[in-house]
Amino acid sequence: MTPRRIQNLVLALVSLFSAGLLWVYVVGQRESEWSFQIPVNVRLETSDLRGEAFPRTVAVLLRGPRRLLASERLKNLEVKLVLAESKPGEYTRALVPSLVAGIPPGLEIVRIDPSEVRVKTEPLFTREVRVKPRLGALPDTMAIAGKIILEPTRVRLKGTKEELKGIREVLTKPITVAGGPGKKGIAVGVVAPGKSSAYPPYVTATFELETRDTPVEADTKEKEER
Repeated sequence: MTPRRIQNLVLALVSLFSAGLLWVYVVGQRESEWSFQIPVNVRLETSDLRGEAFPRTVAVLLRGPRRLLASERLKNLEVKLVLAESKPGEYTRALVPSLVAGIPPGLEIVRIDPSEVRVKTEPLFTREVRVKPRLGALPDTMAIAGKIILEPTRVRLKGTKEELKGIREVLTKPITVAGGPGKKGIAVGVVAPGKSSAYPPYVTATFELETRDTPVEADTKEKEER
């Protein structure tokens, strides 16, 4: 192949590559309309109530360049409703574009469906309950000597009357331990029922970790043989 033919081939490939990039850019700039299902989050100015929207999600139709409509940032879209009501009840709120958070520049909202939601607010109550430890995974050669001591031993729950009904105690998240024998002190979360919250949200679990005489697998095998 002569040098001139090689040069012509290189120029043809460069032109083809440039045309491909231009096509991708033009397609990305074309306007389109995509629909997104996004959550409706309710926040009240008072901490004595909790609000929830019905429906919990709405469809938002966006218009703009395809490259923006395909952005990962749109996964964080949400409707933010802030209510000033201080009494429990049911309210209707219209949804306008300014309530949608997370819209990047270059996109516009065409429609929100439905255009309004019903918000139900419920009073929150507090109750003091006992905390019980929940043991998780331990090294095969380790065991806990004695009891697990929690500090504090009680927490305050805050939630609706239905969530707190009949609740006298709650569990910690599974207490998992790594390392060798000795005294351990671990901060572990408290599991509150439903959407209620616990205060404090963490307690300290203190216990003594000792070496087992027989590994767990060996114990299990002996029991199976019996």
